[in-house]
Amino acid sequence: MYKIEKPELKGLSPPWVSLGLNSSTVIASFGSRDSQVVIVNTETGNVLTMFKAFELKDGEDIYDASIESISWCDSLSLMALGLVSGDIFIFDTKTWRVRRSLKCGDAVTKLEFLKDTPYLYASSMEGKVHKWDARTGEVLDTFVGHHMGVLDFAFDCTGSRVITAGDEGVSLVFKA
Repeated sequence: MYKIEKPELKGLSPPWVSLGLNSSTVIASFGSRDSQVVIVNTETGNVLTMFKAFELKDGEDIYDASIESISWCDSLSLMALGLVSGDIFIFDTKTWRVRRSLKCGDAVTKLEFLKDTPYLYASSMEGKVHKWDARTGEVLDTFVGHHMGVLDFAFDCTGSRVITAGDEGVSLVFKA
């Protein structure tokens, strides 16, 4: 066991609100409520890189910078971050530069790449689940039917359906 503290994080100690694990490596990412991202080797505890994902403009709410969800693509070198602002940033994990910027109508609640594909799904407080091609940024589908926020979703065992959990107490099943 090891503990990652301020010296490794160059004095940075924001509350960490999200975690993403790369299923094909020993790498994890942590997101903070002020858009800080830390990439860590889970075997050694070494911090591989740190960066700020989002810079607030004058007048923007500090809470908009909170990273609510992180997902790693297992078929491409990509990692996606979803923020309270509704912004989604897709990073190239070789350079840590933003490759694509996407937008939901409200706060992102969850991101997940469909296994072995470049397809990114995102749920949000606008009551929708969006499906994007992370390579192009093209919206492939939008799943609607909730009257309040979609707080969570999951894929069935075949990856052919997405099941949602809505804030209004309703779950819906869509063809993925």
